[in-house]
Amino acid sequence: MRALRSALVLCCVCELSACGSTGDHGSGPSGADGRLRPAVDYNFCPIFDYYLLVPRDIEPGVAAEAAVWVSDRDDEPANLSYAWRATSGIFSEPWLRKTTYSCAAPGEQTLTVDVRDPRGCKNSLPLGVNCVAP
Repeated sequence: MRALRSALVLCCVCELSACGSTGDHGSGPSGADGRLRPAVDYNFCPIFDYYLLVPRDIEPGVAAEAAVWVSDRDDEPANLSYAWRATSGIFSEPWLRKTTYSCAAPGEQTLTVDVRDPRGCKNSLPLGVNCVAP
């Protein structure tokens, strides 16, 4: 019965961490024999729930609104940190979950937002925008 209880706990921890978004979903302890142990201090990574990027086609110098909504099972949203980056162009406030983006050159650009929890678990979301010539 004890082995069955341990297997059920391990099953649930692994199942909860398999969330469907990209990135590392967390880490749990393992023993010297290589077998996973039920996680007592498991760190769930941030998960992207929604995003907003409008408009998707913009002229160089014109701003687009970019925002993400993120959840983390074991951290408050206020404790998460954000970092936006792009293949070209600039963000007004790249450290916030909501910012504006202006492209610098025509063509397809990739905007990426990284979100990190206080224990260092990071998840990233790439978004595409088309910078069109005026």
